[in-house]
Amino acid sequence: MPRASTVRALAKALGVPVGELIMPVRPLDSVRFRAKAKVRSREQILAEVSKWLETYAWLEEELGERADFRFGKARPSSDDAGPGAVAQAAREAVGLAPEVVVRDICGLLARGGVKLLLLETTRDSFFGLSVGEPDGSPAVVVNTWERISVERWIFTAAHELGHLMLHPPRVPAPSDGRPRRCRARGGRVRQRGGGANAARLQRPAGRQSGSGGTLRRWPMRS
Repeated sequence: MPRASTVRALAKALGVPVGELIMPVRPLDSVRFRAKAKVRSREQILAEVSKWLETYAWLEEELGERADFRFGKARPSSDDAGPGAVAQAAREAVGLAPEVVVRDICGLLARGGVKLLLLETTRDSFFGLSVGEPDGSPAVVVNTWERISVERWIFTAAHELGHLMLHPPRVPAPSDGRPRRCRARGGRVRQRGGGANAARLQRPAGRQSGSGGTLRRWPMRS
């Protein structure tokens, strides 16, 4: 443990309260990373997300308001349900007509009861992550660093929602306690399901190609 004077100096240099540096961080057990490779700043990212979730939960309790996870109630009962069925169930959960193209992914997540954190991290290998219900609430985190395209932000948000739908809370955490990592390229078929679900979620079946309804809107910035 560093000296008190050292901690105070660090807090002053970083512009944060002393308590921010010594406060214990609640571990998250139901996390899925979306990354191209191993993320070196994984623990720092998880710490920020954990503190954000705790603050969010405190605000919900103080205000007496808590969003209902509508997407969770719409999960297909069969484990063999494909991405198309999962995406359709998600769309129906928030009252989207079959022909409607999603143009506001942030609003869609909010309507479905998913918390959204826009976290600007200078790592182009890290796109985002999802946090499951066992950690208090379903949440999606998107890296909005300016070097990552807006289209990637949108796709990551939809992709992580797909994992919240495809991988229910009963899926056990890895034995080593580390978050699951969904590689952005290749990987297992089940992991690729998140990408297929993201495409089907944003555009209805039959509108997966062509120029109509291109998704460009990202109404929120961190």
